[in-house]
Amino acid sequence: MREMTRVIGDPAVSIVPLPVTRPVTQPSSIHSAMYASLERAASRVYPGAVSLPSMLAASTDMAQLREKGIQSYGIGPAMTRDDFAQHAWHSDVERLFEPALNDFVRFVFEAVTGVQ
Repeated sequence: MREMTRVIGDPAVSIVPLPVTRPVTQPSSIHSAMYASLERAASRVYPGAVSLPSMLAASTDMAQLREKGIQSYGIGPAMTRDDFAQHAWHSDVERLFEPALNDFVRFVFEAVTGVQ
């Protein structure tokens, strides 16, 4: 911040850090009815797939939901390594092949309707 103030060189300009607004929360439980339903749906739609909890090095609104006590899980369509390398999230050629979209819609439907 000192360096930016020095480079700008204008006393009328203030450099002020933004407050941290992202709440610190616990991860969502892998022992919930929703996680169990996600596992069941994955095994039906993607035979042989293994459900693994993971951490995304990006930002979503799930921290705010978990702060309110809502278990939140990030899910997405299955992609091959080559598909992702060529058509990654938010790239200028982002796309999803139709069979992957169809499977993902079925997965979401089965996961949501399968919560017990």
